[in-house]
Amino acid sequence: MNTEAASYDGLPDTIAPERLLAKKIKEGVATPDEALEWLRITAFMRGNGIAVTACELIKKHFISTSPTTTPGEHIMNINELAAIGTKMHGGEFKGIARGENGEPDAFLIALDATPPNDEPLTWNEAMKWAESLGDGAQLPSRAEAALDSKNTGSSREYNGWYWLRTQNSSGYAYVQNFEGGNQDDALKDNTSRARAVRRLSII
Repeated sequence: MNTEAASYDGLPDTIAPERLLAKKIKEGVATPDEALEWLRITAFMRGNGIAVTACELIKKHFISTSPTTTPGEHIMNINELAAIGTKMHGGEFKGIARGENGEPDAFLIALDATPPNDEPLTWNEAMKWAESLGDGAQLPSRAEAALDSKNTGSSREYNGWYWLRTQNSSGYAYVQNFEGGNQDDALKDNTSRARAVRRLSII
């Protein structure tokens, strides 16, 4: 959807994206794919959620009542879009995470689960623990951890460094300090804490 070619109510499109979408809906020139792409771009640019106006417009005009999914695929209807930090699906909604390696963008849920007694683990142990939670759970990537760190809610507590699934080399993987927001790498045989995330496909 071209957001540079038109304006609405005399305001630049970059200032009033919801109004631009409303205009396109009224004129019947916005497709569902364009609306969802607009949602993803707006979420990424704002970093702290989507305006209620935009959500209501998309829910009213573009929600499919019979989405198709593949077996085992986890989905989240746009109707479920809530404030960042909202508890849902066994964790906390963190925002829209960009896809990697050809994967689609998805809603990111930071899961509440912790390893037994919250004990530090090696990277391989942390990877296995996260995957043991099932339903596509895994350690966060660097980008997902950065999003989580930026939008950390009060119901999730972090202390120290946490493993990420992103590797730096055969012997090193990245870690995230959620309190300070910085990342580093560490020997996989070292021990750090672990938290898991789950990606939910957008419908």
